[in-house]
Amino acid sequence: MASCHLIRYRLAAFFWLLSLACFPSRSTSAAEQGFSPEQSIPKQPPAGTVIVSENSTESLISGIYVNGNDRGTITALLRKGEYWIPWDFFLAESGLKQEETGEGKIRYATSIGSLTFDSNELEQFGTVTCISFSSLKNSFRVFPAFNQSLYAIMLTIPWRPGAPQKSPTAEIKKADVTAPNSSLSFIRLESELLYDFTVEPNKNLIVESGGRILGGTWDITMEGDPEKTMEPSQYHWTSYNRHLAFRAGTGTTDLYSIIGNQSFTGAQFGWTNRNIVRYLDFDRYSDSETFLALDRTQLRTIEGDGPPAGIAELRLDNGVAARQRISLEGKFIFRNVRITSDLRKTEVYLYESSLAEPPLSVLDFTQKLSGRALPKGEIIIRGGSGKSGNVLDSENQLKEKSAYFGHVQYGISKRLSVEAGVTNNIVSGTTDFYGGTILSIGGNWAAALYGAQSNNRYGGEFRLEGNGKHWQTSLWSNLHERYFGNDGASSNEHHALSLSIRPFRTMSISLYGLSDRVNGSLEKEYLLPGISWSLFPGVQISATPNQDETYRYESIFRFSSSSNLRLIYENDVVTADYAHRLSDRFNISAINTYARKTRDNVAACYFNWIPGNISSDMVEAGFSYSDGEFGYSGSLSKYINAGLRIALRYSYNMNNAQALSIDELSFIDTVSEPARYIACALTWDLGWSGKRFRSINRTAVSTTRGGISGSLAIEDDTDLSKSDINNVSILLNGKTMQQQQIGGSFFVGNLLPGVYTVSVDPENLPVELSVDQAARNVEVKSGAVSYISIPVIAHYGISGKITDGSGHAVANAMIEISGKDNAENKRIMSNEFGLYRADELKNGRYDISIVSINGIPINNVSSKSLTIKNDYLFNVDLTVSGITAPLPQ
Repeated sequence: MASCHLIRYRLAAFFWLLSLACFPSRSTSAAEQGFSPEQSIPKQPPAGTVIVSENSTESLISGIYVNGNDRGTITALLRKGEYWIPWDFFLAESGLKQEETGEGKIRYATSIGSLTFDSNELEQFGTVTCISFSSLKNSFRVFPAFNQSLYAIMLTIPWRPGAPQKSPTAEIKKADVTAPNSSLSFIRLESELLYDFTVEPNKNLIVESGGRILGGTWDITMEGDPEKTMEPSQYHWTSYNRHLAFRAGTGTTDLYSIIGNQSFTGAQFGWTNRNIVRYLDFDRYSDSETFLALDRTQLRTIEGDGPPAGIAELRLDNGVAARQRISLEGKFIFRNVRITSDLRKTEVYLYESSLAEPPLSVLDFTQKLSGRALPKGEIIIRGGSGKSGNVLDSENQLKEKSAYFGHVQYGISKRLSVEAGVTNNIVSGTTDFYGGTILSIGGNWAAALYGAQSNNRYGGEFRLEGNGKHWQTSLWSNLHERYFGNDGASSNEHHALSLSIRPFRTMSISLYGLSDRVNGSLEKEYLLPGISWSLFPGVQISATPNQDETYRYESIFRFSSSSNLRLIYENDVVTADYAHRLSDRFNISAINTYARKTRDNVAACYFNWIPGNISSDMVEAGFSYSDGEFGYSGSLSKYINAGLRIALRYSYNMNNAQALSIDELSFIDTVSEPARYIACALTWDLGWSGKRFRSINRTAVSTTRGGISGSLAIEDDTDLSKSDINNVSILLNGKTMQQQQIGGSFFVGNLLPGVYTVSVDPENLPVELSVDQAARNVEVKSGAVSYISIPVIAHYGISGKITDGSGHAVANAMIEISGKDNAENKRIMSNEFGLYRADELKNGRYDISIVSINGIPINNVSSKSLTIKNDYLFNVDLTVSGITAPLPQ
């Protein structure tokens, strides 16, 4: 009874908050919200364009991606749930050219045929002509979507502009550089050392290697103390074509969470009537035990890409759960995150260098039913068998037991998917089964129902999700009989509820409910409201319940684009966290934590500094004070080249300080770490290509993707060093790609198999350097590293004036520059003022002479000898004797 009264009380509190939020308020026009149309105003909107008032629209300054490529930001509009984007932007990005016009209809030629568009569907917002998502989808067969986590518009254009090619075969690029077929493609060495000045240093070495063999890719990982024992922890050989994939080695069953997951060593396969590559091709730290990623939201490990040496912040319902420094290769990993049993919104905020700046992007890892549903008509069949666990692990006690599984999944319609699976239970010795269905109800609701038999006991699960423009809700219920799964399991009844309503753009009200019964006894039950409210620009407050029925209260004050203050009260602990970005290269943060019950207080201050022009190189220092004692720490993260990275840290008495962890030093136990220690981590990624090892990023070479390693080689004798070409961008097919580029060496990874045109962006090249060859075609294969050397040549020049014996300028004089030391010859003409200039001259010795004037050879040749050495030569003047300027024309 007491529990029921408590729930009624909390429900009353929630609806009271909701009623406050829903009072009528003055509507806000788009102009008041900062609507700023694009500056590129069309002279005249197309005929039939509808002019609408801005009062009913909301402007959105969002990012935009076209076919996965970042195209900057645009001002989009939202009206009555429909998104609109500038018409001129779409035409420019798609490359469409108007074919003919008639009665308001416009025809555009594309690779899939002519598309007809009614210009009356365009609307005029202020001075900008826009097209809706509906028109893009229905008339142009474009797939538009608004990604809330990236706050960006995603446009997928499945055609090319212009009439279809008569030849069914597209033009194939001929590779100037072919991908290697060597059995060894890469080696990664990752060494870790921790010494606390009391016992023997703790050492650990990870060795990863992989390559191509027998038409597939292989990889093996070994880990341990190099002075004791190192055993293979995972190893795979994978081969695939369009429909079928096969893997031998270690792996997991990866069935639905209701039946559990088992690791084994053996063989497994996957087949689909569509393209299986999309299930093989997913973000991962390395070639993990996951073979086919059917539902990434089930994983307990959250991993992804971010800015190297940036900050990844894990948030559960906007509350900060963990932070870490992103590794130098641009990867972050949060392990043991409760995704499979928690409905809370799970996001990762990515910051470039400081928490004081707005996040670069927000990645959404929240559980969603849509992540497991299949399109209509698609079928997936999987299966595998082998021995339990890793058979090469000397501590594996179950490796003699057999393991097997089978799984089938089918999309009956665009709204209904079904699946079933079977596996042996190595703990109970039984054969376990499960089956389920996912149903889409309308455009806002989805439901899933699963049932299973494990250890001859039954279990079931029901999930319901709904979302709208200003609301979303989730319900998750599961019921297990006693001994379900194993003989030690208790009966369990679990219900979780999440409801979020956004009555205003600046306010979100939530309701969280949980009920747990174990063996028939109520273990936990609550229904708690939460709220997040941006009171006005720069100030946000929130109250979010935890699973232990306590609250986390948080206030954020953003004073400027470079500084903010975060105040947190949770579990009788008050934390003040101030972050300030002093410059693009220097950040400072101050943290003070006070425990009310114990009256303990910890104050800490941290600095991070980017010393050079490589953003991933960072120096950090920290200081703390608690209970009359001081602590301090310092760390260095640095790239030596594109494949060699090092991280160092020294800490003294910083146990109680809230320091960010550095991913390269994640082997440090932050709970029981010693009061004083020194730690070092070194990672060396090497790719085998061109009969030698090259610097690469091993994490960007996988079962389905390869990479290009290369170097900018300064071929001449010059005083320019490798540091002068640190930030030169490498272009693939004319576009800048994310890359590691240090000291002339570069690596571009995560490339699908194919032929890429590689060139150098001259913008950041020193003025003295030029590229020997404009572009080259390089072949990429999955699991392999292709190598290309791009020669850059140092060129200089000379300039001067041609005069006669009286000092008058001589025009139209032909000057010949003859190179010694195998340098090339060059001829140039003086201008009307007698001035001349010769460029693109290499270091060396030259003779310069005048051979003719106005095309008439001269007898008294005036000449000089000079030497170019790492600089331009000016005022190299020549005098023509025996003539008087100006000469007759």
